[in-house]
Amino acid sequence: MKIRVRCFGTLREFAPQGELEMEIMPGATVSALRDAIIARFSRDFGPRFGKTGEELVRASAIATEKTLLDDSAPIAACGAGEPARASMTIALLPPVCGG
Repeated sequence: MKIRVRCFGTLREFAPQGELEMEIMPGATVSALRDAIIARFSRDFGPRFGKTGEELVRASAIATEKTLLDDSAPIAACGAGEPARASMTIALLPPVCGG
């Protein structure tokens, strides 16, 4: 299954045009997608991504257009109630602060 990951905040600097395309296995969980994103950024950016980048991705929320996703949820179930599709878009939302 193809997943388009839209990156926001500081994470945009690690994704061309603010997004990247990932291929995941059917039945993969949100946690597996998170690990794949970390591996991709680590491979593409090396020390520039580093431990801080990994911690940022681990602290980030992952969401569809309609809901925040739990790490244990299978990606295929993220669109529960919707017809199966060959691809989907996921948002990677880093923590923010401010007032």
